[in-house]
Amino acid sequence: MRRHAVIGNIVERIGNDPQPLWSIGEDTSATMSYNIIEANTTVGDRTNTFYSDPVPTTLAETDSLLNQAFVNRIANNALDLLPSKHDMFADPTTQSVRAAAGVSNPTGYRPQMIEAWSMIHGVGHESNFDAGRAGITSYALEYAGLRTTQNLLPVSAGFVSDRSLLGSGVGGGDYRPLAGSPLLNRVLRGNSDVDFSGLARISPSVAGALQSANVALLPAGTLAATRSGQPGLGIAFQLATAGGRIAHRAGPAPLAWATLLAPAAAAVRSSDSGTMLALVIGLSPSNALLAQGAAEGRVTVNAAALIGPGNSMLVLRSLAPLLLDAVGRSAVTLDITADIRTLFIINP
Repeated sequence: MRRHAVIGNIVERIGNDPQPLWSIGEDTSATMSYNIIEANTTVGDRTNTFYSDPVPTTLAETDSLLNQAFVNRIANNALDLLPSKHDMFADPTTQSVRAAAGVSNPTGYRPQMIEAWSMIHGVGHESNFDAGRAGITSYALEYAGLRTTQNLLPVSAGFVSDRSLLGSGVGGGDYRPLAGSPLLNRVLRGNSDVDFSGLARISPSVAGALQSANVALLPAGTLAATRSGQPGLGIAFQLATAGGRIAHRAGPAPLAWATLLAPAAAAVRSSDSGTMLALVIGLSPSNALLAQGAAEGRVTVNAAALIGPGNSMLVLRSLAPLLLDAVGRSAVTLDITADIRTLFIINP
């Protein structure tokens, strides 16, 4: 097995088939190299990976036959069990062949099985979560890898809805992580920039095939006014942590936004456009410049967001932070003079 990439898949077991979700190097002779297994969610059963478990047919093969595993990457996965068998596994086939050849007190141990040790020592492994839910953990890894959790007792991954064999068993589960899931903020790097559903991955990201649910900045179906007067569909963004970066398929990664949300019915008017619903302005740093149409070019605004009277047309030069109360009403009184360049705060 060489140069395979298994990236961004969801595998769900709902039946009682005793076979693992996948089996690589088990009961077969194999050289496993230059493979990538990354950002997958496997639920309901074990994933037998990079075993050194060939099947001997002669006495000589019981002491010489082996598998190899090298230059493989296993990262950013959410798994119910990640076992691997090597020299410490007492193989019943090996024991039977030795017994048939007349070996006294035969065992199934195979001390030559060391050329796939990169698997059990976590070489190329990082940011995985092994829930330990699918069967025995006797074949756990010696070292699971950087930022990896390997549970020897069953632990929940914190999915929205686990409908696998180890959940409700009905199938079609929702394998996005809930708040507080151990999958969150685990991944720092990867080979995929979007998840299974097409959401852009951010850093730190989530182990598994699906990110957390995105946050809608506008209510579903909301129309936003544009300068041309044509309505545009509301858009939904993923909120990033302050200082985070959002990865894109093309072009440089811009700084993530840190924003405030306006009430759904809030209205803002600028000097040359119509009313817009739920306009959100996020400035960083506080002395950043905000363009207000073409009236004054650019103006300095020290407020994170402003919701003005519905019939106002303002050009702002300098403004202390304004606050909204719990129901979205202005917590200060605004006195707009005839000179639209001036704004007074009567009761700050």
